[in-house]
Amino acid sequence: MPGNEGRKLAIIGLDGASFRFIKPLIEQNKLPNIAKLMRNGSFGALRSTIPPITACAWLSFMTGKNPANHGAFDFRTYNLHKYSCYDEEFVNSADFRGTTIFDFLSAENKSVCAIKVPLTYPPWKINGIMVSGYPAPTKGAIVTYPPELNGEINKNFRLQGNPHYDSKYTFEIAMHAIEKINPELLCVVFSEIDWIEHWHWGKKDNEIEHAYITADGMIGRIIDALPDADFVIMSDHGAGATPPHNFNTNYFLRQIGLLDAKGKGKIAKVAGNLTFLGVVAFTEFARSFKDAIKRFLPKGMQEGISATMQSTSSINWANTKAYRVPMYLADGIEINLKGRQPLGIVEKGEYEELRNKIIAELKNARNPKTNEPIVKEIYKKEEVYSGKYIESRTPDIVFLYNENYMGGSALDGLISKTPWFLRRRIPGGHAMDGIFIASGAGIKANNEISGAKIEDVAPTVLHMLNMPVDEGMDGRALEEIFENKREIKKKKYGTEGGGAEAKLSAQDEEAVKQRLKALGYM
Repeated sequence: MPGNEGRKLAIIGLDGASFRFIKPLIEQNKLPNIAKLMRNGSFGALRSTIPPITACAWLSFMTGKNPANHGAFDFRTYNLHKYSCYDEEFVNSADFRGTTIFDFLSAENKSVCAIKVPLTYPPWKINGIMVSGYPAPTKGAIVTYPPELNGEINKNFRLQGNPHYDSKYTFEIAMHAIEKINPELLCVVFSEIDWIEHWHWGKKDNEIEHAYITADGMIGRIIDALPDADFVIMSDHGAGATPPHNFNTNYFLRQIGLLDAKGKGKIAKVAGNLTFLGVVAFTEFARSFKDAIKRFLPKGMQEGISATMQSTSSINWANTKAYRVPMYLADGIEINLKGRQPLGIVEKGEYEELRNKIIAELKNARNPKTNEPIVKEIYKKEEVYSGKYIESRTPDIVFLYNENYMGGSALDGLISKTPWFLRRRIPGGHAMDGIFIASGAGIKANNEISGAKIEDVAPTVLHMLNMPVDEGMDGRALEEIFENKREIKKKKYGTEGGGAEAKLSAQDEEAVKQRLKALGYM
């Protein structure tokens, strides 16, 4: 765009940030820097991925691709050819390195600092500096590129899982990186807001407000450090309360005659309850025991644990046509298709009619006590996803809940209460709408936009930098933010990443697992 040649760009990610907090705080004059960027730029809600979870959403930001194209729907890899639904492997940078905006800029010899962006562990070679983000281990691991930088910043990187220190250390690392190479692209992600929202939602301790004010102050200091830069402020998803009710999808399917469970009464209830008990019980009540199991049991037995957690061990597959695929604050339903699932019984000719039947029934799902609708949005997979993983990792149907519900796998009732200890331990959750703010040369001022998706950020960033958009991206450059439209060029970058191993070590997996548990993601 005219006027921005030679300028730099800073992307500041505020994990979990929401306009539901930002706009009232601006009205109270508590976020002067964010307010100024909005006043001088374009802004609007940024729709997250389905599901709206960190692993999935930040990868869509980095790659400009939808989840079925980059392959990550959770922190663990899905494999829907198994009834357990998982491969029991953590997503890591080997799964996508070479396909991010950091790689594309590096290929064009532009300097990059990628600081604490989630899912960038192990770090890989770019033209600049990378410091791995959540859920990278906090101790004993090389979390930087170049590797020799690790010792230099180690004293600032010892977060030890305390969210109140996250922003402080991340900011210091980012400023250190700016001083070292003065990058053409800075991308830094602060996770503190998300953590605080998870743990302090609904409490009258002002911790959430303090987290936003802290972030605003750091944004102001980064603006001062990069006076010749344009800015993008964004989040991967929004925020909301942990829902009070579980909608038990497998019971729903059982009720409409599509799922047959072996267990009855108490047995089925125990198996179903293990699904949500595992979220917290493995965090607070049985951590050492469960960790020992996961470390030493063979992979096949680990998958058995996942199957039990999802009640799949109680299902009679020879007489089941559809079943639940758990997704964070969303849910999926997979057809037990002959030739695809291990014990599939649904013929290909029956597939579409069956999907239509399930969708019609979901639209009518109500809480029997209140008559409240349960499901907010329902999609066939091809309506929201595309790409190479659409068959192996994408449920045939995906749906989003109304705010009072989340998914469960109990087999003896349609609606159950979310366990009190889960809501006490992690009272805050995610929401679909994050934030997007762009400000700088050639950007429309005081311009509120709508319809932006998280996979649109990467092509928009490349366009802001006068670079071609990668042909493999699913997102679009947000032309509505620019004062003067210009041609959006496209290019196949064909970059190949390096420096990250295909699998994490046992020690690294254990460290990553503990960080995920702290927020209830495992």
